[in-house]
Amino acid sequence: MSSVATKVRILLADEDPDSRVELRRAIQRAQLTSAGEVGFGMSAISYALETRPDIILLSVEEPAARALQTAERLTQALPDTPLIVVSSLTDPGMIRRAMLAGARDYLFKPLQAAQLLESITTVLEQQERRRLIQAGQVQRPAGRGTVVLVTGAKGGIGKTVVAVNLALALRLQANQSVVLVDADSTFGDVATMLDMRPEATIVDVFPAADRLDREGIRRYLTAHPSGLQVLAGPPDGAGWEGVSPEVVKKVIDHLAQLFDFVVVDTAGSFDRTVRSLAEVATLILVVTSGEVSSIRDTAGGLARLQMWGVDPARVKVILNRTVSGDGVKPADIQKGLGHDIFWEIPYDRSVGQSVQLGEPLVLNSAGSATARRMRELALRVAGLRRPTAPPPESKPKSGSIFSKLLFGR
Repeated sequence: MSSVATKVRILLADEDPDSRVELRRAIQRAQLTSAGEVGFGMSAISYALETRPDIILLSVEEPAARALQTAERLTQALPDTPLIVVSSLTDPGMIRRAMLAGARDYLFKPLQAAQLLESITTVLEQQERRRLIQAGQVQRPAGRGTVVLVTGAKGGIGKTVVAVNLALALRLQANQSVVLVDADSTFGDVATMLDMRPEATIVDVFPAADRLDREGIRRYLTAHPSGLQVLAGPPDGAGWEGVSPEVVKKVIDHLAQLFDFVVVDTAGSFDRTVRSLAEVATLILVVTSGEVSSIRDTAGGLARLQMWGVDPARVKVILNRTVSGDGVKPADIQKGLGHDIFWEIPYDRSVGQSVQLGEPLVLNSAGSATARRMRELALRVAGLRRPTAPPPESKPKSGSIFSKLLFGR
């Protein structure tokens, strides 16, 4: 048991009597000390100011407005007291609203004692670190963007298509800075899919990774007309031999200090590099198709992530329908994976042509089913309800590499 258990006093804020009983039991099982129980509104703020608890545990259910208003007022009244939200609501939009109201963590019901203890320990450590930073006793860390790792257990499942279109959709929908990194050590296809001719690739960065600062890495990036920045990979995988996963992780860390979003496309295997990148990823999107072999391999990949100690909350499965009418139901796929499907992308015949022509669907086929789903996925990842800019108009693009090669235009 953590040593924090004998010291922390928790104020429980919940207006539902039945929910209070469950949360009270979790607090007791964790051998934590109660600082009292209150409802919402001004009574909660007054009681908190009077008792000065170490942690506030606040329950949020629909309708959530009053609970979130109370959370915001509590964090304003006691800014040095961490507030943890506990809820049965699992959608990212609600989690984001809770965080905006001041929550330091968001736990799901039914609340487990070990889960509560882990959360309390983490938020109190973060609180202490903030105090030390403000006192000048530790170095202030640099800001860091969101790292989205797009991976999969095999090739041919549309992993790179997802990474490219997601990165573009984030750039266009959220209107934030985005860099797309091709970390596929076998075949780097990102530049081809974007019809780009980069002068430098990720393998050019590796020898200088220890000497680069976060600004120095910019000269290795290639700008796409959309505003997306790209750190391309070599098309034949040359230059990856003997590269340490720690070096790759250091490159991603440099980029995360420069961009709001870093989208990383990996090889189709759960290797040492993927393990290293999973450690620093904010979100891990595991892509699978509906084919039996892909489902089987993905189940193995998910098990490996769990074995590596990756937080399951950061792992989301993307079902990408690469074959028309594969006949496998999502429920059956979830059963085979032992993991929920977070997002499904329908079969779209226009995907193949977009890949061949280097014309991503979110740019040039905005009305297609895949483009719509990718824009919606970008909003979920960015925590937005609606885009900050309209989707681009669908229009043909002339002069692409493959159009010239295949069609002479």
